[in-house]
Amino acid sequence: MLGVALPAPAWAAHPALVELRVVFREAGGASCVGAGVAIHLGQGLFLTAGHLVDPGLARREGCPGAALEPERPPVLLLGGRQVPAAVLRRVAGVPTGDAEPGWAYPGWQDLALLRVAVPPAGMAALTPCGVDPAPGAMLRIESLRRGAPAALRALERSGRLGPARIDGTMMVLDGPLLAGESGGPVLGPGGCIAGVISARQGDPAGRLGFAVPAAAIRAFLDRQ
Repeated sequence: MLGVALPAPAWAAHPALVELRVVFREAGGASCVGAGVAIHLGQGLFLTAGHLVDPGLARREGCPGAALEPERPPVLLLGGRQVPAAVLRRVAGVPTGDAEPGWAYPGWQDLALLRVAVPPAGMAALTPCGVDPAPGAMLRIESLRRGAPAALRALERSGRLGPARIDGTMMVLDGPLLAGESGGPVLGPGGCIAGVISARQGDPAGRLGFAVPAAAIRAFLDRQ
C-alpha cells in the first residue's frame, strides 16, 4: 500500500553463532579490539576466521600498529557473559602487504579452532557440508550484524542469499558482506556450513565476498 510504512521483519541471529572479541596490545601500550563471529561445532568447540586471532594481521582489521600481541585470550559472548576461549589450532598467516586477510593463508585456510572450558549446555551446533556447493548455488549468509546500512538491512534480516562459485581453493560470493562478519557461516542446503566468511572486496555494498569452502574446512578440522 502506497504511503504506509511496513514494519521491519523479525530478525534473530542463528543460535549456533556467537560474537568473538580479541584485544591486541600495540608496542606503545595502546589496545585495539577486534571482533567477528564464531560458529559452535558442538562440545564447546568453535570455528572462526583465523585472521581474527592472528596478531600479525590484526592491523588489517582496524588496528593501526604493526607489532601486536594478544593482551588476553579471545572471548566469546555466551549467555551475556564474556567466556575465555583457548586457540587449539590455526593456520599461520603469510604477510602479503595490503591484501585482504584471506589471501595471507596457504590454501585459503583462514581458519581457527577455539574451545571453551565448559561446553555451553543446549547450544545449537553446525557441521561442515559433505561436499562443496555447485557453482551458482544459492546460499544463506548468516550474520550477527543488526546495524546494517539501509540498503542491506532487509536482505540481512531475511538471511541474505547469493550465488557462489568455487575458484580453486576459495569460495567467491557474488553479494555484499559487512565489516564484522568475518568468521560467520555461509550455509548450504540443509543448513550445513558451506563456507566461513574470510574477506570482502570494496565498500559494504561492494562487488564480491570471499569465504573458506567446505572442503578446506573439513581438511582443517580433520588434521591431527
